[in-house]
Amino acid sequence: MAEATTTFEELTDTPEELRLYLQERAIEAVTAMICRLMEKKGVSRSQMADRLGKVPGWITQVLDGEKNKTIRTLSDLLWVLDETLEFSTRPVASLGAQHNHRNGKGSYNYNDTVPWGSDPLALSTSSQTTRATRQA
Repeated sequence: MAEATTTFEELTDTPEELRLYLQERAIEAVTAMICRLMEKKGVSRSQMADRLGKVPGWITQVLDGEKNKTIRTLSDLLWVLDETLEFSTRPVASLGAQHNHRNGKGSYNYNDTVPWGSDPLALSTSSQTTRATRQA
């Protein structure tokens, strides 16, 4: 009898798939955060573009994933919203990965050391803090 797999396990069957999944997850989280802040603060894409000296289409491309979201770009978008970005990480294992993968150096379990870093999703903004923080 085959063991049931979760959607997460299906999307992250190899280290490369997991790496790409974490990229998309982080992009979605950042985009959603900015869109929520824009709505909360009543800032339109046109207003955002005006404040940054950009055309509204550029904002749309950034928020729709057509443009690369650099840290500079995120900082600029959040500046318009009177916010700043703070970073934190957490182990990939906290996402529910409990199975083994090969990393080219043998197998490991996500509940042990994750060799390619931590989950970049844990993002927050703060109007009162101007430094980036990293929580282990």
